[in-house]
Amino acid sequence: MSNHRWDLDKVKIGLDKFYREFGRYPTATEFENYPHLPSARQMQRRFGGIVQLRETLGLEGPFDLTKGEYSSQKGQGH
Repeated sequence: MSNHRWDLDKVKIGLDKFYREFGRYPTATEFENYPHLPSARQMQRRFGGIVQLRETLGLEGPFDLTKGEYSSQKGQGH
C-alpha cells in the first residue's frame, strides 16, 4: 500500500483494524510493518505524528507509547 493516498478516514479504518486484531493501537514500529497503515514517517509529514493523529481522531490513550506504563512494561519484557 506504499502508493496509497492516505487521508484521516483511511488511516482510521487501518487503526480500527489493528485495534480489533491486537486489542491496542500500534507503535511507530508497528505502523511500519502493518499493511493497512502508512509508515510512521508519512504519519509525521501528513498528520503531525502518531500522537497528534490519535488525538485528532479522538482515540483513547495512552497517546504517547514511549512514556508511561506501556513503555515501562515493554522495557521489562512484558
